[in-house]
Amino acid sequence: MSIRVDGQSLTIEAVVRVARHNEKVELAPEALERINRCRSMLEKKLEAREIMYGTNTGIGEFSESCSTTSSRAVPAIFDLQPRGRYRRPVPSSTCAPPC
Repeated sequence: MSIRVDGQSLTIEAVVRVARHNEKVELAPEALERINRCRSMLEKKLEAREIMYGTNTGIGEFSESCSTTSSRAVPAIFDLQPRGRYRRPVPSSTCAPPC
């Protein structure tokens, strides 16, 4: 059985099953539709050169600097996130024990 991610019903127990027991994850179609709408909005804002904190600016003390390359980098990050490849898996030995 896989964990269905819909943006509303994810539980701590389900996250533990994925993190500790390699449970499969399934992205619900309605969640994917919301991701696609947000991505489209983000790409339009980047194309219009709107300044968006953490997207085409630095973060924290670097927030006053803008990047012109993020318009290519951010969509690439969006491409990887839904497939679970944005971050490398963390070895279970480094995870905190469940509550």
